[in-house]
Amino acid sequence: MKSKQNRVLLAGGTGLVGSRLTKLLLEKGYQVHILSRRSLNSKEANITYHRWDLSDMQIDAAALDVDFIVNLAGAGIADKRWTSARKKEILESRTKSAALIHQGIQKNKQNPTHYIGASAIGIYGNSTAPKLSEDQISTEDDFMADVCRQWEQAHERLKSDVTNFSILRIGIVLSTKGGALKEILKPLEMGRIGAYFGDGQMIYSWLHIDDLCDMIIDLMEGNIVADTYNAVAPNPVTNKHLVEQIEEASNKKALTLPAPSFIMKLVLGEMSNTILNSTSVSSEKIEKAGFEFGHPILLDALRHLLQHRI
Repeated sequence: MKSKQNRVLLAGGTGLVGSRLTKLLLEKGYQVHILSRRSLNSKEANITYHRWDLSDMQIDAAALDVDFIVNLAGAGIADKRWTSARKKEILESRTKSAALIHQGIQKNKQNPTHYIGASAIGIYGNSTAPKLSEDQISTEDDFMADVCRQWEQAHERLKSDVTNFSILRIGIVLSTKGGALKEILKPLEMGRIGAYFGDGQMIYSWLHIDDLCDMIIDLMEGNIVADTYNAVAPNPVTNKHLVEQIEEASNKKALTLPAPSFIMKLVLGEMSNTILNSTSVSSEKIEKAGFEFGHPILLDALRHLLQHRI
């Protein structure tokens, strides 16, 4: 029988963060198991795909024969307009994924060492407070805050299944492969236009995708004690400053223009809150736990991402 050591299961392993994390884990010698809705065969020796289906709550038992589980699963927040059906999908893709993993572990009597669940800084809602810490979650009636609260409650059910349990509340992940950076780059590269939102003064808490992946790996390897942490860089910035720094990192002179808030709300509806909300979040706890950021300064992080097309 093969040892479980160095086997990690990724839920959401084909997404933006999951794909990058898979690459970094393979470089470190891990065997990566990825949950998929389709039956897939891997061309990589150390990648194995396992089928799961949230619609009928079925999961391949072999997928859970691992030391580490990293649950990044969840429908994209900004992929589609928030209809009632889409909002249900956003919530249930998160809560059901955790419930299915919990169900599978209980049924098959598996005992992973560490479960790491993704959450988001949306749990803090729209706030003008500076550098929010992990104990300052929002109690407001806000869709994303409520999703994050229920998401974390779903993760919490796995505490009794594992030796170690962690949650990462993830900020705006910067990568040229997807997310906010890719979208801001589109008009900049096509028409030399940099667009910020509203008055551009809402605070964005961001981090380089590799710093997020390194946080996960540090948790797995015991370099950071298991706990709930904000996964953000130490230096939040305004939305306008983010756009200006992307322009500078790209070495492109651009016409920087506002996209008025009322137009964002008209076009995107309630989903515009994810863009227009302000959330300044603290990284102090994870830094005190021993994590060292590779890219704590926005301009340096952007230059690295653009240079290496990460």
